[in-house]
This record gives sequence, structure tokens and C-alpha cells, in this order.
Amino acid sequence: MNIEGGFIPDVEKMEFSEERLGSLYAALGNNEAKAITFLVMKPGVIYDDNDILTEVRKVQGNSQEGWRMGNEGPYHYLQKSFAPVGLVAQEVTDRQDNKYGYIRTSFGDAIGNTLAGKMLQLSHNHPDFALYDIFGSTVSTSKPTDVSEELKKRSPLSRIYLFRALLSSGDREIALKDLAGKIGENDVTLVHRHLKELDRSGLVKYDNDKNAIINPETKDLLFTIIQDFQNILSLEPSTLQDGKLFAANLMSDPDSVARLMKKAKEHSRNANQVPLGQTAEEITVIIESHPGITTSQVRNLMEEVYAHTLSEHRVRRIIATVMDRRGVPWPRGGRNIKWSLS
Repeated sequence: MNIEGGFIPDVEKMEFSEERLGSLYAALGNNEAKAITFLVMKPGVIYDDNDILTEVRKVQGNSQEGWRMGNEGPYHYLQKSFAPVGLVAQEVTDRQDNKYGYIRTSFGDAIGNTLAGKMLQLSHNHPDFALYDIFGSTVSTSKPTDVSEELKKRSPLSRIYLFRALLSSGDREIALKDLAGKIGENDVTLVHRHLKELDRSGLVKYDNDKNAIINPETKDLLFTIIQDFQNILSLEPSTLQDGKLFAANLMSDPDSVARLMKKAKEHSRNANQVPLGQTAEEITVIIESHPGITTSQVRNLMEEVYAHTLSEHRVRRIIATVMDRRGVPWPRGGRNIKWSLS
């Protein structure tokens, strides 16, 4: 790959917009394990589920600090994260048995190592923060009308816009509605959720759910995030080379890989899921304390009181289970149901 002068044919021949780069951040930038999974893939090699799992485990060496992921973990990244954004493509490994695997695309070869390297460098240089703390979940509960709007709704790009807006305001607090307007987001509730999570992780200060301001202790970190994003977007040569070099050095150091995998595990929802029974008990307490509460309000209280982030769909399913066990009939009202367990 020739990166002199910022020239990457497979990137430059397409429209490399903020939305496009945001989708790549969502694919491998919000989780150390995702970035490491991509980096273990060698160009021209097809990986099935066992192959990619073996490589992810092997790159951590014999360290006890890492994350011995389950059988479906790394392959899930290939299927659900990398393939939809063009970093990998599905290939046949055995036509007779209809077996499939994934191989890096030329686009993935061109930009993947750089981006994965820069993300892991960020995590390595700031051990108190995981990539998930910074960029959040890649799942959006919104239903946008077009692809470009969907990409904007993905959490990493929304966080980039928030960091940019807060940095541009210096030491001045910004009201929630003003901040939403500044980043062009009509869904104020979505911005509120981002700020609550960022406040919880210590990246920003969100005062009484009204005003937001940069945490002075993390200002340099957020500036680095924005600077890296802009440099990658413009295919700035030294940034691209820096990302590739860090990735190469990291992958030859099993202990460092294991530490980053451990961090990913500690911040992974799937690896640290709260038992369903506990979640059901927490939702039951909320409804009994607030009869007539809506699904959205239950979701928000679960996040604020118990620090558990659930989709509204999952909240409804858990409530349904609780009501069925109690023999309580469902109330009418579609999405505007007001819940009561009596």
C-alpha cells in the first residue's frame, strides 16, 4: 500500500466522508477486542469461526490477563461489524460442505490496520479509559429514513461531534438543547443519554442533566481524538503510518495485547451481562415505585438508577415476562403503554 502523499487508491476512489469514517469507528473503533481481531487477519487468508478464534487467543500468548473469548465472539465481529462496512468479505472455504469464512478486502487492507492501530494506541496511552467509554455503543434505537442518517446516529460519530462542540466552547458550559442544536441532532434525549454516559465515565461534566462542559483532566484526550479523526479523514500520511507502526509493534507483544483484551472484557456488555433475574427484579422495583410509568421512562430509570443500558424492546420483553409470571393482563396502548403490576 502506498501512503506517500496520503494516497490510498481504495479509499480515495470512494467518497471518504465523516459518515463513512464514523461507520468504520463503529465497526472496530469502540472495542479493543474488535480492533485486535481485525489485526490478526492476514491479507489473502480466509478465516472461519475456529481459525479467527485460534488467532485471537494465540496473539495473547500465555498471559492470564487477557480474554479467552467464546467460540462465537471474534467471528461475530467479522459477520456483524467488519463485513457490513466493507472491511472483510465472505468467501467459500469448502464448496462441498457449504462452509464459509471471511477475508480482508482491499479496502480493509488499505485503511483497517491504520484505524485499528490508532484506536489501540489511544487505549494504550490512556489506561483509565476503554474505547467503549469514549465511543459508546454502536447500536442505535432510532429508525432513520436513509443510510447517511443512520451513520450519523451511530454512537462513535455522535460522540465525535459532541467532543468537537464541547472543545470549541472552551471553559464555557453549554445547555443540553444548545449542544444538541450545535451538533445538528433533533433527538435531545439521545444527546442526554450520551452525556450521562460520558459523565459517568469522567470524560465530560454534565451538571444536573442541564449543562455540559469538558472535564479539564480529559481535555487533552478529547483533543487527540478529534485530531486523529480529522487526520485519518484527510488521509494525512504521518498519522496513517503511525497507526500502522503502532499496530505492528503491539501485535508482537502478547502481554500488551492481553492487557488491552482484558480492558475490553471488563467493559463488554456481553462478557459482563447482568443476570436476567436481577434485571427483572430491578425493573419490577421501578414499576412498583412508579405505577403508570412508560417503557421509555423505565429504560431511563434503569440507566440512571442501576447504570444498566437496555433497549426499549428488551425492557418490554422483560416486563412481559414479569407480568406473565404474575398473571397480570397486558394493558392497552401500543408503544404508549403505562405499566402497572397490580
